[in-house]
Amino acid sequence: MTAANRELKRVARAHRRLSSADSFDDAEDAWADFLAHANKVYLKLRAACHGQGLDWMWWRKIMDERRDDPLLAYIHHARNSDTHRLEETVEWIPIGAHTVQVPGLGDVATGPHLRALPVTDKDVVYLPPTEHFGGPIPYPQADAISALATRYLDELVIAATFRLR
Repeated sequence: MTAANRELKRVARAHRRLSSADSFDDAEDAWADFLAHANKVYLKLRAACHGQGLDWMWWRKIMDERRDDPLLAYIHHARNSDTHRLEETVEWIPIGAHTVQVPGLGDVATGPHLRALPVTDKDVVYLPPTEHFGGPIPYPQADAISALATRYLDELVIAATFRLR
Protein backbone atom coordinates (compact mmCIF):
# COMPACT_ATOMS: atom_id res chain seq x y z
CA MET A 1 0.00 0.00 0.00
CA THR A 2 3.01 2.27 0.37
CA ALA A 3 3.31 2.59 -3.41
CA ALA A 4 -0.37 3.54 -3.82
CA ASN A 5 -0.09 6.08 -0.99
CA ARG A 6 2.98 7.61 -2.63
CA GLU A 7 1.06 8.03 -5.90
CA LEU A 8 -1.93 9.43 -4.02
CA LYS A 9 0.32 12.12 -2.52
CA ARG A 10 1.49 12.98 -6.03
CA VAL A 11 -2.15 13.18 -7.20
CA ALA A 12 -2.94 15.62 -4.37
CA ARG A 13 0.16 17.69 -5.11
CA ALA A 14 -0.75 17.89 -8.81
CA HIS A 15 -4.30 18.94 -7.89
CA ARG A 16 -2.98 21.74 -5.65
CA ARG A 17 -0.66 22.94 -8.43
CA LEU A 18 -3.53 22.87 -10.90
CA SER A 19 -5.81 24.84 -8.57
CA SER A 20 -3.23 27.57 -8.03
CA ALA A 21 -1.79 27.76 -11.56
CA ASP A 22 -1.85 31.19 -13.16
CA SER A 23 -0.59 30.24 -16.63
CA PHE A 24 -1.57 27.70 -19.24
CA ASP A 25 1.83 25.98 -19.13
CA ASP A 26 1.76 25.52 -15.34
CA ALA A 27 -1.86 24.36 -15.35
CA GLU A 28 -1.35 21.97 -18.27
CA ASP A 29 1.74 20.44 -16.62
CA ALA A 30 -0.18 19.95 -13.38
CA TRP A 31 -3.13 18.39 -15.27
CA ALA A 32 -0.82 15.94 -17.08
CA ASP A 33 0.84 15.03 -13.77
CA PHE A 34 -2.57 14.57 -12.15
CA LEU A 35 -3.74 12.22 -14.92
CA ALA A 36 -0.52 10.18 -14.85
CA HIS A 37 -0.44 9.76 -11.07
CA ALA A 38 -4.17 9.00 -10.85
CA ASN A 39 -3.56 6.16 -13.30
CA LYS A 40 -0.61 4.95 -11.24
CA VAL A 41 -2.80 4.72 -8.12
CA TYR A 42 -4.90 2.15 -9.99
CA LEU A 43 -1.81 0.32 -11.24
CA LYS A 44 -0.34 0.03 -7.74
CA LEU A 45 -3.63 -1.18 -6.26
CA ARG A 46 -4.06 -3.73 -9.06
CA ALA A 47 -0.57 -5.07 -8.35
CA ALA A 48 -1.42 -5.38 -4.64
CA CYS A 49 -4.60 -7.37 -5.45
CA HIS A 50 -3.11 -9.64 -8.09
CA GLY A 51 -3.72 -13.31 -7.30
CA GLN A 52 -5.50 -12.69 -3.99
CA GLY A 53 -8.92 -14.33 -4.55
CA LEU A 54 -11.47 -12.21 -2.71
CA ASP A 55 -9.40 -9.08 -3.11
CA TRP A 56 -9.28 -9.67 -6.85
CA MET A 57 -13.09 -9.76 -6.89
CA TRP A 58 -13.11 -6.41 -5.03
CA TRP A 59 -10.68 -5.07 -7.60
CA ARG A 60 -13.01 -6.08 -10.46
CA LYS A 61 -15.76 -4.03 -8.74
CA ILE A 62 -13.42 -1.02 -8.64
CA MET A 63 -12.66 -1.47 -12.35
CA ASP A 64 -16.41 -1.58 -13.06
CA GLU A 65 -16.76 1.73 -11.17
CA ARG A 66 -14.00 3.30 -13.25
CA ARG A 67 -15.65 2.13 -16.46
CA ASP A 68 -19.20 3.16 -15.48
CA ASP A 69 -18.72 6.46 -13.63
CA PRO A 70 -18.41 9.36 -16.11
CA LEU A 71 -15.72 11.22 -14.12
CA LEU A 72 -13.54 8.17 -13.44
CA ALA A 73 -13.87 6.96 -17.03
CA TYR A 74 -13.01 10.42 -18.31
CA ILE A 75 -9.77 10.78 -16.32
CA HIS A 76 -8.72 7.29 -17.41
CA HIS A 77 -9.31 8.03 -21.09
CA ALA A 78 -7.93 11.58 -20.80
CA ARG A 79 -4.68 10.10 -19.48
CA ASN A 80 -4.56 7.65 -22.39
CA SER A 81 -5.28 10.45 -24.87
CA ASP A 82 -2.68 12.72 -23.27
CA THR A 83 -0.10 9.93 -23.47
CA HIS A 84 -0.85 8.50 -26.91
CA ARG A 85 -2.39 11.26 -29.03
CA LEU A 86 -1.57 14.76 -30.24
CA GLU A 87 -4.84 16.57 -29.40
CA GLU A 88 -5.13 18.76 -26.33
CA THR A 89 -7.16 17.40 -23.41
CA VAL A 90 -7.75 20.86 -21.90
CA GLU A 91 -7.98 24.48 -22.99
CA TRP A 92 -7.07 27.68 -21.14
CA ILE A 93 -10.00 29.95 -20.32
CA PRO A 94 -8.70 33.45 -19.47
CA ILE A 95 -10.10 35.60 -16.68
CA GLY A 96 -13.58 36.87 -17.47
CA ALA A 97 -14.10 34.59 -20.49
CA HIS A 98 -16.50 32.38 -18.53
CA THR A 99 -19.29 33.53 -16.24
CA VAL A 100 -21.46 31.74 -13.72
CA GLN A 101 -24.93 32.73 -12.56
CA VAL A 102 -24.86 33.62 -8.84
CA PRO A 103 -28.23 34.19 -7.16
CA GLY A 104 -28.57 37.82 -6.15
CA LEU A 105 -25.47 38.85 -8.10
CA GLY A 106 -26.24 37.76 -11.66
CA ASP A 107 -23.42 36.74 -14.00
CA VAL A 108 -20.04 36.68 -12.28
CA ALA A 109 -16.79 36.27 -14.25
CA THR A 110 -14.54 33.40 -13.24
CA GLY A 111 -10.80 33.49 -12.88
CA PRO A 112 -8.47 31.85 -15.38
CA HIS A 113 -8.76 28.06 -15.48
CA LEU A 114 -8.47 24.94 -17.59
CA ARG A 115 -11.60 23.51 -19.17
CA ALA A 116 -11.61 19.80 -19.95
CA LEU A 117 -12.13 18.95 -23.61
CA PRO A 118 -13.52 15.83 -25.26
CA VAL A 119 -10.78 13.21 -25.54
CA THR A 120 -10.28 10.32 -27.93
CA ASP A 121 -9.03 6.93 -26.79
CA LYS A 122 -8.92 3.98 -29.21
CA ASP A 123 -11.09 5.93 -31.67
CA VAL A 124 -13.86 6.50 -29.09
CA VAL A 125 -14.63 10.09 -28.06
CA TYR A 126 -15.21 10.70 -24.33
CA LEU A 127 -16.93 13.92 -23.35
CA PRO A 128 -15.97 15.80 -20.18
CA PRO A 129 -17.98 14.42 -17.27
CA THR A 130 -21.28 15.98 -16.27
CA GLU A 131 -21.71 13.77 -13.19
CA HIS A 132 -19.83 11.69 -10.64
CA PHE A 133 -21.71 8.87 -8.90
CA GLY A 134 -24.97 10.61 -9.75
CA GLY A 135 -23.94 14.05 -8.47
CA PRO A 136 -23.88 16.80 -11.10
CA ILE A 137 -20.75 18.47 -12.45
CA PRO A 138 -22.17 21.66 -13.96
CA TYR A 139 -19.01 22.81 -15.76
CA PRO A 140 -15.96 20.80 -16.89
CA GLN A 141 -13.32 22.81 -15.03
CA ALA A 142 -10.17 20.68 -14.74
CA ASP A 143 -9.44 21.57 -11.12
CA ALA A 144 -13.01 20.65 -10.09
CA ILE A 145 -12.64 17.32 -11.89
CA SER A 146 -9.29 16.72 -10.21
CA ALA A 147 -10.73 17.64 -6.79
CA LEU A 148 -13.53 15.09 -7.10
CA ALA A 149 -11.18 12.41 -8.43
CA THR A 150 -8.60 13.09 -5.72
CA ARG A 151 -11.26 12.66 -3.04
CA TYR A 152 -12.41 9.39 -4.62
CA LEU A 153 -8.86 8.04 -4.94
CA ASP A 154 -8.14 8.95 -1.31
CA GLU A 155 -11.19 6.94 -0.19
CA LEU A 156 -10.21 4.09 -2.52
CA VAL A 157 -6.69 3.83 -1.08
CA ILE A 158 -8.08 3.91 2.47
CA ALA A 159 -10.52 1.09 1.62
CA ALA A 160 -7.74 -0.90 -0.03
CA THR A 161 -5.49 -0.45 2.99
CA PHE A 162 -8.07 -2.17 5.20
CA ARG A 163 -8.69 -4.94 2.67
CA LEU A 164 -5.11 -5.72 1.74
CA ARG A 165 -3.38 -6.19 5.06
